[in-house]
Amino acid sequence: MRPLVALFLVGCPFVGEDRLAGIRDADGDGDPAEQFGGNDCDDGDPLVSSLMTEDWSNDIDDDCDGNAFDQDGDGYLRGTDCDDTDATVNVERTWYADEDGDGVVGATPYVACIPEDGSSADPGPDCDDQDPTVALVTLFRDADGDGYGDPATTTTDHCEPVEGWVPTSGDCDDTDPEQRPGASWHDDADGDGFGAEQVASVGCERPTGRITDDSDCDDRDASVHPGASGEQLHDGVDTDCDDGSELPELACGPTPIDVYPDDIQSRLSSGGDCQALVLHVDAARPVYGPIVLPDDARISLVGAPFEAVAFGTPIGGVAISGAPALLQIEKATFVGWDTAVAVGGGSVTLSEVLVDAGEVVRADALADELTIYDSVFSGVDLVYDPDWAGPGTFDDVLVERSFVASAVAPHAVLDGGRSSTTWRDLVIANSAATVSLLTVPVGPTGRAITIEDLWVQDSLGRALEAELRDQDALALNDITLVGNISVDRGLVAVTGSGGATLGVSGFSARQNTMEVFSGVLSDLREQAMFDFGPGTGTLQDVWLLGNVTGESWLFQGKGTGSNLLFAGTGERGFRFNGAMDHVTVVGFGEGVPSVDGISLGLRLSDAIVADLGTDFPEVLVRMDRVMIAPGSAVTCGPNDADCLTGVDPMLLRYDRAAPSELWDLRVGPDSPAIAPRATCTFAGTACDLGGLTPVNAPIAYADTDGDGMYDTWETQFFGDVASCGPAQNPDGDGYTNVEEFASGTLPTAADFDLDGLPDGAPDGVGGTWDDAPWDPSGG
Repeated sequence: MRPLVALFLVGCPFVGEDRLAGIRDADGDGDPAEQFGGNDCDDGDPLVSSLMTEDWSNDIDDDCDGNAFDQDGDGYLRGTDCDDTDATVNVERTWYADEDGDGVVGATPYVACIPEDGSSADPGPDCDDQDPTVALVTLFRDADGDGYGDPATTTTDHCEPVEGWVPTSGDCDDTDPEQRPGASWHDDADGDGFGAEQVASVGCERPTGRITDDSDCDDRDASVHPGASGEQLHDGVDTDCDDGSELPELACGPTPIDVYPDDIQSRLSSGGDCQALVLHVDAARPVYGPIVLPDDARISLVGAPFEAVAFGTPIGGVAISGAPALLQIEKATFVGWDTAVAVGGGSVTLSEVLVDAGEVVRADALADELTIYDSVFSGVDLVYDPDWAGPGTFDDVLVERSFVASAVAPHAVLDGGRSSTTWRDLVIANSAATVSLLTVPVGPTGRAITIEDLWVQDSLGRALEAELRDQDALALNDITLVGNISVDRGLVAVTGSGGATLGVSGFSARQNTMEVFSGVLSDLREQAMFDFGPGTGTLQDVWLLGNVTGESWLFQGKGTGSNLLFAGTGERGFRFNGAMDHVTVVGFGEGVPSVDGISLGLRLSDAIVADLGTDFPEVLVRMDRVMIAPGSAVTCGPNDADCLTGVDPMLLRYDRAAPSELWDLRVGPDSPAIAPRATCTFAGTACDLGGLTPVNAPIAYADTDGDGMYDTWETQFFGDVASCGPAQNPDGDGYTNVEEFASGTLPTAADFDLDGLPDGAPDGVGGTWDDAPWDPSGG
């Protein structure tokens, strides 16, 4: 078989090695064609092979790597790629520049193939890319959402606040939204969870006992707060703080109708004789009036809650007129009218009404009832005075919880009713009347007249005048008169029948003056500043202090009295028929009588008598258990029992040369007037003398902290019993507080007598102190 093979080979063309190499690498570029295992993608072109370097300027795949159009390999071909040498730059796209060169790109986009220096493909947080000084804000975590962040938790990755982060720090507790800088804190004195409207303090941290709520309308009463139950009518207490009406619904049962200034008159004219109108504020016409009420109608006009309803500001005229059978007005203000309400009869009730100037109520005929609750009258001519307003007189008058300021009445500011009168929680200040501020007219017998919680201050004219008849009963409870002036007449005058009775409990009058201009002194000498009339009286806790009476008596009456204080300024004292116990009589009788028993006589017991210039008439006055201070002209008589002369009662602060408002007629802790039984001057009995002794006024002598100073004294000067101790000297006058208490000087005034020297005793080291701190002439 071998010879046959040889013959076959001999008959075929012969290809040598050179010839074979030329076939494989036809273009001779050293790289065989791909079909012969080489990498030459174009074996007809010696400039194209895997051995060549790519020439990116032509359209030939010079290095046979399959890429002739994407030099940077970014997937974008030449002609599309705007920079085929940089894989990061290919086509036009959105960029964000750093226009102000502060190293932080802004959020304004631009389109380009090649970005400007400092640009970024992502928007930056530069807050103002036109201003290199404006950079990222510092944000603080605001976990409690109160607008203030935790200063310890910050970020600078944002230009503007984002949810949960704020640019303001300073939160002292980022878990409590109430605790924040500038928070207003309110007292919750009654502990009901609702705070008083008044701001108590401002600051971030919660003060003990204070809250941010300010919706409590009475922080003295835990039962009064928003949403509270138990609302009652006529009590002057807005229990649930909703500003709701205190008036009862009309008995005729009308459906309340909302009205506005422009439609109230048409509603009154067409609405029948029983209407309940709720008055609203209208921005287009903000004020009401004048309006005319239907005759014989029953009308209720009530301002809507929390809306300031006002009856206009005209020049004169009557705001509400007519002759209704019953009229109720609540939550309304009257400004600039001659008369706020003029009615022809029936009954009138005012609640939460403010009247500025003019008359409050005028009745042109006999009327049934005048009732006033929780109202304020400022600068009015009068509240109600039938002598001035016309022939009408309300049969019954009730005024509760009201305030009268700067009234100037031609006769009386407020007149009582013919059948009954009740004045309660009434304040009159800076007012004047030619007759009396308050007048109770004569009426049928057997009336009950009650005046309680009355305060009259800095006013001109007689404060109270009442004309009584047989079986009338007048009760005066908790009456205070301060700084008033009466001219040619007493300040309080109760006249009429001796068959009437008078009850007085808690009557205080101080620094009042009775001026005399008539020159008829003989008549005035029989008058008294406080004349409780011919009726039999029962007096309890009556304190008359520092009143100037001129030639008149300070006080006169008859009956019985207990816990009485009469301290004058050198004029006549008092005239009384009956028995008085626990009495202090100081500072009368400079040549004129200080006490007179009139005709039936006076029995004075358990009393302190000091600084009187004339003796008591022995025949008319009997003294039992009476202590007479040294220097008084009074002497004990043969019929007086347990009467001692020349025993110092140790009054805390009294001197005629000192202003009466500085007097303190309580006795000191070591006074013989309140000595225990074992050391009492009066054998066999405990001493309890004077009008301010523990039995009658226990709080006046309380010393709960045992520091030698009465609690009321400490509270008067320091606000409480704990703020200033007995050894302290806050006014720097050389006296400690307990020494000031004992000496009768003031712990808050370094120079009590205004002589230019501190009150204390000489300090022993050359200091000049006052040897007589009560006497400016004493050095």
